[in-house]
Amino acid sequence: MRIGAYFGNTKPEVGGGFTFQDEILRALVRQAVNAPQHDFFVLGTSSSLNDYISSLRPSSNLSFLLSKDPDLFDRANEWLKRGFLILSKVLKSQGPLEVLAKKNKLDLVWFIAGG
Repeated sequence: MRIGAYFGNTKPEVGGGFTFQDEILRALVRQAVNAPQHDFFVLGTSSSLNDYISSLRPSSNLSFLLSKDPDLFDRANEWLKRGFLILSKVLKSQGPLEVLAKKNKLDLVWFIAGG
């Protein structure tokens, strides 16, 4: 199984939300080596993961997938699709993380959030 975990843009200054994500992500990295039958992927934007990756020790079945930071168009598109259900049928564009997940054929993506 190909499992993704999304690490959001939470900064350490936020406190509890960051601590929650950090602990889950570090546990995933530690445990990935015990599940060689699965492939694990940590997804995030380059701004959320670039500095963080160097502090982790990935195993052979753990990879990092970076997407571009959402621009104004991406954020507006998501806001419209979430706010108006009819627009989600009309606006067929996929967000950067959805594209990344489909491109890498992930079976499951867990959005780790602390709130």
